[in-house]
Amino acid sequence: MDRGEALTTLAALLACGESRPAGSSVPQRPALSRGMIDVLDYGAKGDGVADDSEAIQAAHDAGPGILFFPAGTYKLTRTVRVTKTTIIQGAGSSMNFKGFLGYNPVTKLLWDGPEKGEMLKVFRVNGGGIRDIALDGNGRAATGICAEGMQHATWENVSVDRTAAGSANDAAIVLHGGADPYQNNVMFCRFANIGLTNVAKGWLLTSRHRDTDVSLNVYQGLWVSFVGDYALRVEAGDNNDFINFYQNRLSGNGNAIELTEPTDVLFGARYNYFYPPQGNDAPVVVDTPYVNLAFACDHSNGMPNPTGKHPENLSQIGTSSGDIGVKGSVAVESGSGFVVGGLQVVGSRRTGWSAATGRGTRTSFDTSRVTLLQLAERVKALIDDLSSHGLIGP
Repeated sequence: MDRGEALTTLAALLACGESRPAGSSVPQRPALSRGMIDVLDYGAKGDGVADDSEAIQAAHDAGPGILFFPAGTYKLTRTVRVTKTTIIQGAGSSMNFKGFLGYNPVTKLLWDGPEKGEMLKVFRVNGGGIRDIALDGNGRAATGICAEGMQHATWENVSVDRTAAGSANDAAIVLHGGADPYQNNVMFCRFANIGLTNVAKGWLLTSRHRDTDVSLNVYQGLWVSFVGDYALRVEAGDNNDFINFYQNRLSGNGNAIELTEPTDVLFGARYNYFYPPQGNDAPVVVDTPYVNLAFACDHSNGMPNPTGKHPENLSQIGTSSGDIGVKGSVAVESGSGFVVGGLQVVGSRRTGWSAATGRGTRTSFDTSRVTLLQLAERVKALIDDLSSHGLIGP
């Protein structure tokens, strides 16, 4: 620390000391470090009664920087727009799921605005993030957070609770590739420890421009308990990694995962990876013609195998029967093979075989009456089949 910084720090400490009434034992709010913006300094109350929308927007507009929310409940009646490289920093989040630990968020944003409203809108931001904060839709907001055009951001320890059903474009969290002329991918972001509870719809990855989507992001530790349409819907997303994604359908007939097909303005779901998808018996619907991959798909709680137009395009590598589905070729090195119960069942091609001539047949026969000619015809058919599958050859 140089002399100038030392004097600045000392002045801040003295100012804090001067602001405390004589004999008071109530601690004062500590001075924030450079680059931090306290929403209370812009008039927010955080008492769950006053409308803090305008104060929070003013604090954001004073940035960029770390927009700090001390402990409290901040009532919103209109959308807060995040348009600068801002870190929304709370004092602690919590996940509202019955049967687990109590729901006690330290910092909470509470919606008291119009029905089917949107609480936070992140628009064309490079960097920043959201940390340690809970959003409560109060059964009125249809979207907790919508990020339209966002890169290199980090969201962690965030919860969204009680969002309502809205339009097809609404969900608890919407990641949006934008629309002309403001299209821009949501990419190179990290989302960690995100809990969506008691929501009508969970995550929506979408766009309104054919050349943009939600791609190359990492999602780690996602919990979705939902009562409506879906836990995750990918309308425009590719090469996203979902690590420990867990869904719990509380009621209704909604789907766990929806991987949709492309349209004129939507990229569809392509080459997304799940490690592992888990949850109860809500369906997994795969309509995309492009391959996606699930590792160690957990069926122990009743999560079913995929359905839809192209169920084979959620290729599974798991632990239960029927878990493995592959589209395309699988390359196995020379000398390798497939082993079941410690015994090799398929190995390298056996060579030295030449194609037989004449007629071949696969019809059944009576071993007590078969002629040599009939047996030869069946042997030829067997050689043809083994050759066509590459198990034997010249």
